[in-house]
Amino acid sequence: MAHNKPKDQKPEQPKPLQLGQLQPQQPPQPPAPPTPPAGVEPKVLAGKMGLSPKRLRALLRAQHPRAGEEKGKRWAIPEALASKVQKEYKDKQTEREKAKKERIDKELKGEA
Repeated sequence: MAHNKPKDQKPEQPKPLQLGQLQPQQPPQPPAPPTPPAGVEPKVLAGKMGLSPKRLRALLRAQHPRAGEEKGKRWAIPEALASKVQKEYKDKQTEREKAKKERIDKELKGEA
């Protein structure tokens, strides 16, 4: 049996709440995505330096250890530290290349 309503009848409006009644629950909102930490990710910096991210993190742990509260958290290398690490690495590479060249020159001259 069909339920017939007159066409001019308005849809039912929710009744006002009385004191002590529960309000209808809103669907839960998804949590906001976490804000990324400020700074350079090791993957990006390692790419600029020609290293693997794993090697860069090892280098950073050895030369620029993080504070205790940062350990175990996502890496975010401050811009100033990223620039410093790049310069230090480049300088060290230059020193290695110079020493290697000197060693090769000595070997070629028979001084080894």
